Amino acid sequence: MKKFFILMVFSLFSLALILSAQVCAAPKGAGAGYVNPNTFDGYGMLSIIANPGQALGTPMELWMGVGNENAGMLIGYVTFYSIGEQCYVHIELSDFDGEPGPDMFPFVATKIHIHFAPSVNEIPHTSKGNPIPGLFEYNVPVTDPYQTVYDIPVEFDVVGAIHLSVYRYGGIEGFNFWLPNDQVTLRVVDYPSTGDPSYFKLKISDGGFISEYDMGYGPGIYEGWCVDVDHTIGLNVNYPAYLYSSYETLPSWVVGPGKLEYPENLDLVNYLVNTFEVGQMVQPLDNSCNPVGSPQALTYGDIQRAIWSYVDDNQSASGIGTWSQNRVNAILCEVNTNGEGFIPTCEDKVVFIVVPTGTPGSFSYQLVVGQPVIGTIAVECTSAGGTAWGDGKYGANFPDAKQWGTYFNVYLE
Repeated sequence: MKKFFILMVFSLFSLALILSAQVCAAPKGAGAGYVNPNTFDGYGMLSIIANPGQALGTPMELWMGVGNENAGMLIGYVTFYSIGEQCYVHIELSDFDGEPGPDMFPFVATKIHIHFAPSVNEIPHTSKGNPIPGLFEYNVPVTDPYQTVYDIPVEFDVVGAIHLSVYRYGGIEGFNFWLPNDQVTLRVVDYPSTGDPSYFKLKISDGGFISEYDMGYGPGIYEGWCVDVDHTIGLNVNYPAYLYSSYETLPSWVVGPGKLEYPENLDLVNYLVNTFEVGQMVQPLDNSCNPVGSPQALTYGDIQRAIWSYVDDNQSASGIGTWSQNRVNAILCEVNTNGEGFIPTCEDKVVFIVVPTGTPGSFSYQLVVGQPVIGTIAVECTSAGGTAWGDGKYGANFPDAKQWGTYFNVYLE
């Protein structure tokens, strides 16, 4: 499952800040064992500090999994605004990994609960004091599993609580989840010359995080490899295209004779591009994997020829520059021994397939493979979920509650 992620920033947010801050009250944060809550103003900015951690004038933070002030994870922010007499809670989720580049795999909400009341005792809770988010006044439907921004109309009161159940798809699951379903634009921007790290370079536009990530050549530009000898593609031509993960079931119109003949070998291709690179010294081998001569440096032609060995029934070597079958054998012997079932981790490359075509089913150009380096932007290796609370790290706990949860004060003008 994959889908083009478009960050839906509410267009009236900036206007709302100008229209009125007076109408809305801001909540105060609840935290790791704190008794007194922080207070936020009508913009959702911290205005009175009861517990240290955030600075005055900073937005309310959403923290997941915090039971003490030294634990937990920041997964988003909460701010407020108003349009006329109507106040809104604005929630924006992300991954906040602290690394350069875009947030590839942000958290998404599975449940959102909000409640405001004249006192903390009037927020729904059990007889033992634990909050009951399912009974909160605002139970926000989560109908789009890819949505990361919410604008929720509310009526503020003296105290409030914001609770979310959240999930982040990590590793290959996250890559497949966020890879665009919608049409993108493919452009081959560079053909190879001696010493280049790949057969060509390709650029993906209108492709969400794929178009934003910079592998070192500019946003959305990747080292590319051909995976179908039967078709050609032009330089500096924009092609409508669709993206597919090498770890998903490919549609029938992409595979088969004259297209991608052996999709079952894509795990081997992933192992290959994670194990070998242009310029790497290898021991040439014969067809039985026995040493031949002295170590030599790999060329992009060697790697391209090896890729075709796994995915194409046409073993042509036309147009790939200098290559040697013995160097190719060095690649194949290693991949055949250790590549079966390979799954990239967050420190590895993952192959995605770009299919240039006007519409699904009308295949007309060759397939190409791009290689985004997932690990360089600190993508979580595994998927994870949990519970998050507004001002969850520095706010106050519900009185007498045994489970961790937080509430905040609202500054009403």
